[in-house]
Amino acid sequence: MTQALSQEQIILEKIVTLNSFQKQEVLDFIDFIRSRTQVQPQPSVVPQEKSTYQKFVESGLIGCVEVEEDLSTTYKQVLAEGWAKKYDHR
Repeated sequence: MTQALSQEQIILEKIVTLNSFQKQEVLDFIDFIRSRTQVQPQPSVVPQEKSTYQKFVESGLIGCVEVEEDLSTTYKQVLAEGWAKKYDHR
């Protein structure tokens, strides 16, 4: 406690010797320091990001159509047939 008190006395003694412009700078600096320490974020739990699968489930895109299980290998054929059925009437 005596060390903190002596630091305060030293600060006060040094401030007394400053001109009014310098005193204003000291006040601004004190405000800056106080605002910086008040704004420090508290450690919080970071929500885990949802998986891509979970995002698709929530959007309603999974399960919106029925396709063959091997679509990853036959998608070109499936698309060609689907487009032919949809746009062949031209």
